[in-house]
Amino acid sequence: MGEIDAARAANGRDPLGLHDIPDGASLVHVTVERLYRLLKAQMAEALRRRGSSIVEWRILLMLRIHGEMAQKDLVNEVAMVQAQVSRTLKAMQERGLVRGRRSHRDQRVWLFTLTADGAALYRRIAPTMDARRRALDGALDGDALAGFLHGARQVAQAAAAPVNDDSDQRTTNKGG
Repeated sequence: MGEIDAARAANGRDPLGLHDIPDGASLVHVTVERLYRLLKAQMAEALRRRGSSIVEWRILLMLRIHGEMAQKDLVNEVAMVQAQVSRTLKAMQERGLVRGRRSHRDQRVWLFTLTADGAALYRRIAPTMDARRRALDGALDGDALAGFLHGARQVAQAAAAPVNDDSDQRTTNKGG
């Protein structure tokens, strides 16, 4: 039995549900999507229990690491869309977690920094997120981790490449 067949034949202990990959779907794509959803749900629940959210945590973390940051830089660092970061920063300001001010050099630029309450929330959440990091990073030993990272890079390269579908040429070349 090949690896794909073995994955599809996995029993109910498989949290990715690899036994239920739709015909014609990419096993790799479905697996990555399901893994992403599991990881995001776990993170969201851990943060919810601490009174926070994924976007808020990322902002807290970046401000803790970098100190004062421009909103544009925060958007890039947290890898979220501008509107989501803007809404979260506004809510964080209203809760007294961050302080915003206009840049002296460019009045269009907003700079943000943690307040004492924001730093306290960071300290309350950090142990949970550190435990999560250790559990996830420790789930694979050295060889398994190296194989996982190697495979992830290969999938990333394949995903970055254009899809080569010959059907366009067959349609274009019909009839001469």
